[in-house]
Amino acid sequence: MLFSALLSSFALGAALAWASTLAGYPVGWVGALIMISLATLVRRRWRLLADLAPESPERKLWVCLVGASAVAAHLAVIMLVIGPSMQMHTPLMHILGIDSWTLVAGALLAYLLVRDANSRSDERDQLIAHQARGFAWRVQFGFLSALILILGFGEGGRAAELSHPAIAHLLILVLTLTTIADCAHSLRAYRRIATESAE
Repeated sequence: MLFSALLSSFALGAALAWASTLAGYPVGWVGALIMISLATLVRRRWRLLADLAPESPERKLWVCLVGASAVAAHLAVIMLVIGPSMQMHTPLMHILGIDSWTLVAGALLAYLLVRDANSRSDERDQLIAHQARGFAWRVQFGFLSALILILGFGEGGRAAELSHPAIAHLLILVLTLTTIADCAHSLRAYRRIATESAE
């Protein structure tokens, strides 16, 4: 289920970026509408499941994972399409920027729809969150280390062509991937606990 959610979200974000590039106008609202619609359906399903539904922390993590994955894939495709010499104030960047912020807004609205109004957590949730943060920091350190080596010691090639906006977007992508790593690690822990409890 975790892999399917990641794959679907990545595919959604990438498809929206390509669609906007080819169409020449923003289509990010489609992605926002999909996320909000899915959040509405999931909320109804979880209400029907009652005590069998995921608890408050896990609900937040699912929405965070899907939203961050869609935004990350969208951003990655933007960088592939525009290339290392990215400049902010161009018609295509304007279109894709609108899409990015629309996806972020859709993810936030989806979160508000799905979140448990009576949010609660215990020591188990805090431990899972702590371990996930440690994993996410290691992932972030790895990405940043690679980026530092490329920027600091890479001579010639595409690294030398990176503009300031391109570097800034690379850092945003790293932060987004760190968030995905955090959510995915936590959700795997909850899944493992659920499996052990069912046995």
